[in-house]
Amino acid sequence: MAKVTAVFLIGSGYSSTNSVLELIGLLVLFVLLLAACYFVTRFVAGKQMAPKNASNFAVMDTLRISQNKYLQIVKTGKKYIVIAVCKDTVSVLTELKEEELLYIKNSESESPDFKEILMKTFKKNDSYEKSNTLKTHTQTKENRK
Repeated sequence: MAKVTAVFLIGSGYSSTNSVLELIGLLVLFVLLLAACYFVTRFVAGKQMAPKNASNFAVMDTLRISQNKYLQIVKTGKKYIVIAVCKDTVSVLTELKEEELLYIKNSESESPDFKEILMKTFKKNDSYEKSNTLKTHTQTKENRK
């Protein structure tokens, strides 16, 4: 019985070309899956952003007061309203005129340059390593004396 099973496995003829073709097929399938995810994500994001652009409402500014309490300036048509948003309630506080608003350039809207952040991180790590190396070198000199 054991000989029959061994002959069956050896005689199956599973070649390396079949495994290479399987690998290529899986890679193509993986790339197609990634592309589908990318396009579906873009489509869904576009559908969610469309109503915001054509709306009469816009949140102009938000200030977080505590973990679940916010003050927001909301533009409704041509009016600006300050509202308090809490866990279970939303309250209208006051109405503002456009002249009362201060338009401050939001630094968060500009995406930071990844290269600059990466270089700053490496510089911090390099300076940390250099200071530790210098301390270790100084300590070994003192120990020798």
